[in-house]
Amino acid sequence: MRYNKLICLLLLLLINTGLIIAQQGYIKGLLTDKSSGHPIAGAVITDASGNELGTTSDDGLFLVPAVTGRQMLFFNMPDYEQMLVSATVTEGAVYDAGTLEMMQTAGFMMDLSSASIIEGFSEDGFETQTIQGVLSSSADIFLSTAAYTFGPVMYRLRGYDNNYQNVSL
Repeated sequence: MRYNKLICLLLLLLINTGLIIAQQGYIKGLLTDKSSGHPIAGAVITDASGNELGTTSDDGLFLVPAVTGRQMLFFNMPDYEQMLVSATVTEGAVYDAGTLEMMQTAGFMMDLSSASIIEGFSEDGFETQTIQGVLSSSADIFLSTAAYTFGPVMYRLRGYDNNYQNVSL
């Protein structure tokens, strides 16, 4: 009698595990270059929360697991524009996204170096710093609005080591 209860408990656990696994589906497809049609290998596939789901294979194919419901996948590859694909995933099924074409980033759309930072140390121990802006366009809203100067205006750049910069007008 005692062993029968243990066996029933183990069977219930196995059934629950199967139900949990069945609540996900898969998304598959082929990722190619829009201009040449060649497959793109090594593109990173992430979900909306930034979790990496996988990468494309050498022939551009991908098969990634996804939770059931409406999902958004982001395809990231250097020198290509980010691609967003929306899919409705059902339990235990494979959603075929088909052939996806990524566009290469155009040269004029790539972010240019919009500020040059020059730091110097004087003999009296005080530190000097100048930032000379360049008229440019950028995807970063802060740099696109603050990338020009009318005289000796300094502004704070965001990023690593930004606490070492002075702000003065």
